[in-house]
Amino acid sequence: DTYSEHTVFKVTSEYGEPLYLKNAASNVKVGSYSLRNPPGFFDIVDPEERDAYYETDAVIDHVLHHPNTGPFLSRIIMQHLGISNPSPRYIQAAAQAFKSGTYTWTDGSSDVSYGDGRWGCLAS
Repeated sequence: DTYSEHTVFKVTSEYGEPLYLKNAASNVKVGSYSLRNPPGFFDIVDPEERDAYYETDAVIDHVLHHPNTGPFLSRIIMQHLGISNPSPRYIQAAAQAFKSGTYTWTDGSSDVSYGDGRWGCLAS
């Protein structure tokens, strides 16, 4: 297989990030079921370190942008910081900050913002 503009295509994710996918279908049959494998970059005949980098990067992006990642990490971080049973509202606020990449704290007279606006920013 050679890579060209016909075999690799670029799409923009719902988060505004570019994704490069290989345009090849790989179907697997298990009994009476047929499953399509996700697009991949690994060349089975001549694997290169670059291929492993692309596959690993795609998996990390997939996990990072999963809808449950924000609430899960928020709860785990809260528990490690001493809140053994965080409330659903607290988890939701932290998960929203994880998604938006920003959090604004106010004391009524002034506002302080945290984060840089990128998805998954732990500073928020």
